[in-house]
Amino acid sequence: MDVDAQDKFQELINIPAGDEATVESGAGGELEIFQEMLDQLRINPKRFNPHIHQDRVHLKNLAWNEQMESLVQAYLQWQSNSRDGVVDAMLFNGCRMLHVTAMDFFHMSILSVDVTDNAKYPNVVIARCGYLGTAPRTPKTAIAFNVLEAYRQLHCVCPKLSIYAQVQAMCHLHGVRNGAYTLNQFSATFDVYLEILHQVDSHVNTALRRDTPEWRLQNACPPCIYVLTNEPDLGLSMLCSMDGNNSLKLVDSSVHCGDL
Repeated sequence: MDVDAQDKFQELINIPAGDEATVESGAGGELEIFQEMLDQLRINPKRFNPHIHQDRVHLKNLAWNEQMESLVQAYLQWQSNSRDGVVDAMLFNGCRMLHVTAMDFFHMSILSVDVTDNAKYPNVVIARCGYLGTAPRTPKTAIAFNVLEAYRQLHCVCPKLSIYAQVQAMCHLHGVRNGAYTLNQFSATFDVYLEILHQVDSHVNTALRRDTPEWRLQNACPPCIYVLTNEPDLGLSMLCSMDGNNSLKLVDSSVHCGDL
């Protein structure tokens, strides 16, 4: 605001009684002065957040990757204990207790875990009990491995079964309201569960020495794909089966005609 505008503003402060309406006339430039004052005093109520959704997802993935190896070991420990009928007991000797809402098929319970002495990450302790948290750092809700595995198998035999349908069914079973956050929680937790299974398969392949790049080529079936020189052509060079031949209608029509 320049000096002339400041002088006019001082004159506007001492307005005689009954002449207040003159500030609305606009004849003496008062409207421009007030507009300039409003422009300078206008404050945006919305706080600018430089972090976009992609950044938040990236940070969450990094947090999961930090504890993925520990989660795999905890998952294998839970699998071993559940098959042997042993329940992993949690020791509550530390001073930091975390209470998590554990969700199973037909019941919900409060799971209290000690994250001070047992493990660096709370999800590792929760995984030893058969659950997986919905957040990488401080989860408030955990979903049972049995629920995640059941949905994985159901989705394999019925791809039309969406995550939304599974979450809606779980909410009806537990009598809770279905919100957008429940869908996001189940979807993110299911992705982490699939990564845990992938890491388990990688560990098995490494133990069986099946992780070399040439392993499949070296262990392929020679009678099926090995062709000798001047070998007569067979009517059917190879027999293939897919889903017990129940999905042959999904194959290209050229296969039915016998061109391939």
